[in-house]
Amino acid sequence: MSLEKFSTNQPADRKTPDSVVKLLSEGATFKSKTRASWYSRWMHRWEHRLTLRDRDRRIFPFDWGFEWIGSGEICSPDELRAYCRQMVEQSHSFFRPPRQADFRVEGTNLTFPSPTPGPIAENNLAHSRLFPAEGENAVIVVPQWNADATSHLSLCRILQRLGVTTIRLTLPYHEHRRPQGMKRADYMVSPNLGRTLHATRQAVLEVRQIVQWLKEK
Repeated sequence: MSLEKFSTNQPADRKTPDSVVKLLSEGATFKSKTRASWYSRWMHRWEHRLTLRDRDRRIFPFDWGFEWIGSGEICSPDELRAYCRQMVEQSHSFFRPPRQADFRVEGTNLTFPSPTPGPIAENNLAHSRLFPAEGENAVIVVPQWNADATSHLSLCRILQRLGVTTIRLTLPYHEHRRPQGMKRADYMVSPNLGRTLHATRQAVLEVRQIVQWLKEK
């Protein structure tokens, strides 16, 4: 049946009953939740299998990590919640990087002091790989959590061949920046809330400092 014939057979003022609309809406919502629930269960099982396979994972106790944030004025969970709320409300200033002049290029290695140093010396120097190109465009590649030193290098080389200068940043507590004796980036995201917040901010500030450096080149 054509749409034209179908439409001429319907009264002009006829509307779908509200009860039908509600039923269709609930059905769509149910299907969406079912898909999300199935995906959530599948992802949980997958991550759990990876956890059992990885023998280098270390288990740390929960810690508020007050010493990692602020200047010692945060001493309670309520103050930490207030700090996080303020961080979200003033995210533009919270993630505004300071001026950085001490960039060093040695071959394809680009290093600079981290704008938010902490007590772990290995993590206070930001490392990145430079893939220079003749074009005016540039991109910063940030690998995923726990990526190894070879991750995303092929992508960087492809972009370089396309005339796009590419910088691959090493995230905090990854590769050269891991504390001695650690094989994973377990300090980047961990049960220590303050350290996790500090590392996340550190990564964002370092990316934005590289943007500043690129703009000046």
